[in-house]
Amino acid sequence: MFIGDKELGKGRTFIIAEVAHAHEGDVSKMKLLIKAAGESGADAIKFQKVVADELVVENDPRHANFKKMEFSETQWKEFFDYARSLGLIVLGEPFDESSADFFEALGVAGYKIHSTDLSNPSMLEKIAKKGTPILLATGGTTLDEIGNAIKIIKKHHGKIANSDELNKISIAKSSNEDLDIILVHGYQNFPTRVDDSHLAMIRFYKEEFGLIVGYHDHVDADSAIALILPVMAIGAGAVLIDKHITYDRSKKGIDHESSLNPDEFKQMVLLIRECEKSIGNIRKEMSDDEIGYRRKFKKNIVVRTSIRKGQIIKTNNIAFKRSEPGLSPMDAIKIVGNRAKRDMEKDHVIRLEDCE
Repeated sequence: MFIGDKELGKGRTFIIAEVAHAHEGDVSKMKLLIKAAGESGADAIKFQKVVADELVVENDPRHANFKKMEFSETQWKEFFDYARSLGLIVLGEPFDESSADFFEALGVAGYKIHSTDLSNPSMLEKIAKKGTPILLATGGTTLDEIGNAIKIIKKHHGKIANSDELNKISIAKSSNEDLDIILVHGYQNFPTRVDDSHLAMIRFYKEEFGLIVGYHDHVDADSAIALILPVMAIGAGAVLIDKHITYDRSKKGIDHESSLNPDEFKQMVLLIRECEKSIGNIRKEMSDDEIGYRRKFKKNIVVRTSIRKGQIIKTNNIAFKRSEPGLSPMDAIKIVGNRAKRDMEKDHVIRLEDCE
């Protein structure tokens, strides 16, 4: 699966700087966040676009706050252009179908479907038909809901909207592994308790649904665990990390509880890049360094006391010590009970040709 020019699941973690609403509807703050994301070493930046009237009922106290988060089309284009100028892949997280279309017009590399819409067939179908990679957030959802969402995406992925023939067309994708979907584990509480992280779900989702899995966390950003959990998630099998970024957490803005400051986000990226090297792969051969280690530290069969030519070699005649390469202690059965072909002094490394 590719997002932009980056292939996921091939040893290099895909890191997303999540802006969310840390911009608080302020253009200058948004540009600060984009700049911080570009300088952090992240692969991508993700923008959330909300239309308050489409997201929440008008008498809900949150409506006014969401209204403040809205930007004009011109401003959004400016944000996209700025992010791309910094080498960032741009992802979109829309909360209504018109915003999904708007992001498409700006050329997003992929969409994240927030868990609020995982059970919304209309939004799932809308985004699936765009044929781009999809990040499917699983927070606060059941296994049945996740499975159903995958089925809907699988049915409509890349199809033409409103096609009368849609249901008559067989699904070309033969398995979930063929789909450009990545499940994103983690749920949003501000902050999320560490014991609600459940990193074991990463491998479970991969096995249960046959899809690659990413991770986003919302733990207390003032805690050291905020930098450690993403690295642990990679060890648990996550191929993508989605993390909130803010320009200054001390200002206690929106989502500040789980958002990293620019320097912290950069530190997290560096930690991930260093630690992901340790994952490696399933070895088929030993490296030169490991072969060197083996020669230096493995024990071999040597002579404990002098052995004379023609003598029957017994267990008490041999020892296992570090030495130049020779026979493994596992090969002692090939030596004991045989007759010595030559005189051998203490610490001589015994080889098969030393025995009759």
